[in-house]
Formats: sequence, C-alpha cells, structure tokens
Amino acid sequence: MKRIPAPIIRDDGIEPYTDEELKALLRAARDCQKNGLRNAAILHFLADTAVRAGELCAMTLEDLNHAAGTANVRCGKGRVVAFGKTTAQTLWRYLRSDPRDPEEPLFMSERGGPMTPNSLFQLCKRIGKAAGVKRVHPHRFRHDAAVRLLRNGAHAFGVMNLLGHTRVQTTQVYVKLAEADVKNMHRTARSPCEARPP
Repeated sequence: MKRIPAPIIRDDGIEPYTDEELKALLRAARDCQKNGLRNAAILHFLADTAVRAGELCAMTLEDLNHAAGTANVRCGKGRVVAFGKTTAQTLWRYLRSDPRDPEEPLFMSERGGPMTPNSLFQLCKRIGKAAGVKRVHPHRFRHDAAVRLLRNGAHAFGVMNLLGHTRVQTTQVYVKLAEADVKNMHRTARSPCEARPP
C-alpha cells in the first residue's frame, strides 16, 4: 500500500495559494461581468509585486513605469517593485479602457473614487467565492509572491527589499517555509537517483 506523506502544518499564518487556486482566481477576476479588466489587473499586480493593500490603494498612475516594468511604492520608506510582462499587458488593457490623469489613483473603486484597503479586501473575497477558493485576501497574495520567489531561487535580501521589510528576521519566516516546501516536494517525489535500473 502506498504511503501518503503527512501534510506540513503551518504555525506561522502563512498560506500560499496552490497553482490551481491562483489560476482559478485570475480566471475568475478576468471573467467578472463588471470591472473584469480592473479586477484582473489588481490580482495580477498583487500576485506579481507583493505590495500591501494600503500600498496598492495609495498608488497613482504616475507611480507606474510601464516601459521599465516597475512601480513606485510611496508608503513608508518607499521602494520600487517590479512586475512581469503578463501583468504589464493586463495593466495596459485596463488603463486603455479607463484613461485618467497621471495624478489619479491607479485603481478606482466602483463608486469612482480611490480604492480603499477595505474595498480591496471585499473584492478579493468576492473573487475568491466565484473561484471556489477559501481565505482569499490581499495579504495572502503578498505571502504567495514571497514564497514563490524564494522557491524559484530568489535571494532572501532581494525578497526582503521587495516586501519592504526592515528586518531580515521578518523575511526569514518565508525562507524557512519555502525550504520546507522544497524538502517536502523532494520527499514525496521519486528522486532520479533512486530510479530503478532498466
């Protein structure tokens, strides 16, 4: 009988999305009948940049550098975050459909004003329900982005700067989680070194 490995129990409150959950969320955001372009842009941006809810809500169009694939985070000590080609394309489609002045908010609420952390939280919750994914909130995208970067070999200090942490000990929580995930994947998958000879 095949032995099923015990799941890793998280005691740090960090719960990244699975690949299937993230795909389902991005698809549900895009397929929203109302504000689908905006919702898709928001989720791509959260997943790619690991910004906090308040940081995203405070951004204006002039904080975005499409050519460089970066955005200025003005909250706190400030920093620059990067985003990939897919997120850039999603942002471009959204902004093309809703042109505004450079000093206006990057993401607008349904009422036409700047989005607030609470309205962002409620939006993520609605998209999560539509996607069939539980416990969806803006900060979980931040956790997910950090862990995915570390799993893929990103340097801890680089992730620390991306997250805007001032203490490396805070980032170390993500490092330990990513290392545990890699060990678990290796333990549950057959190593090529253990393959039986033909």
